[in-house]
Amino acid sequence: MFDPPHRVVSWRSTGGVELVLYRKPNPGGVPVLLLHGASARHETFTLPRPFAGAARSLTDWLHERGFDPWLLDWRGSARVVDEARSRGLSREAWQSFDLDRASACDLDEALGEVARTAARDGARDAALGIVGHCMGAAVVAQAIAQGTLDRRLPELRVCLLTLGLFYEAPAESQLRSQDPLLERLLGSPEARVEIDPRPGAAWPSELAALYENLPVTARHRAAEAAPLSTAEQLCNRVSFLYGRPYLEGNLFSTLHHDVVALTFARGRAEPTPGDVVRGVRSGAQARLIEVIRGAGEWACADCSGVLLAIPVGGTFKPGEEIDSRGRRIATCVESEAIEAELPAQFGAIPLRLYVHAW
Repeated sequence: MFDPPHRVVSWRSTGGVELVLYRKPNPGGVPVLLLHGASARHETFTLPRPFAGAARSLTDWLHERGFDPWLLDWRGSARVVDEARSRGLSREAWQSFDLDRASACDLDEALGEVARTAARDGARDAALGIVGHCMGAAVVAQAIAQGTLDRRLPELRVCLLTLGLFYEAPAESQLRSQDPLLERLLGSPEARVEIDPRPGAAWPSELAALYENLPVTARHRAAEAAPLSTAEQLCNRVSFLYGRPYLEGNLFSTLHHDVVALTFARGRAEPTPGDVVRGVRSGAQARLIEVIRGAGEWACADCSGVLLAIPVGGTFKPGEEIDSRGRRIATCVESEAIEAELPAQFGAIPLRLYVHAW
């Protein structure tokens, strides 16, 4: 039920860029095409992963409700950019990485493939859905505004998410807007053709200096005994490039943290996020961040589900009791370490596309 979408088709679009469509098939259901934000990739819509038999990603949620989800890695995708870089596309080809080409080509080409497949599968009607997120929403809006999708408009059901992305411009954005740094980089014959927020990736020196020297308060800070994790470093760099449109406390718990997923049974006392849970036999400890209930009831002592927690030390053992605040709350069925999922979400963005979005 919760299998990931599979790759259906790829093709070369304007500029020799390889675009890729994925699908979680639900033949006969209304197809819905999902467009991620720039510098991200289609996995935006496949996370967080399911636990305890519950759909948690948008892809799984749509599929459960009878829709036929399709996911496009368009030319704003970090995966597409990595592939283009590996093939050594010419500087001229990199000029095709902007919102104009995405709205004129990527969206219409993908919708054509979706519509043809839906017709072969015997879809009940010609309706098509589109969900555009962030700059993916900008691509959809621009395509509609410039008439690219005129012939499809009667069939379309459109939802745009976080198109008005920044309700408050961060301080560094206000400072950068007064200095045409990006325009200078774009006009330089020696400029890198992409900006990569992943830790360790080099930035143009002017941009790197701005990042290092701006006094920004809303950043992850390294503790004395604990350096920043990869996810925290990436979060800082992404937030600098794009701003911080979300409160981290509202995001799913496995995005920024390495966690341990404790599948439990015979749950009889519900713990509270923030509590420390402990393996009675192993002595392992972890700080609880989310309780996902599956079947049964706590009051009946037969609750099952998953506890997501940040490891403190040790390894929980299958079959041992889990303790919290001096009381035994459940039995551990299995323990799984899960790496933070943010690093799988973001990558390089072509400089031209970044300037266009900016």
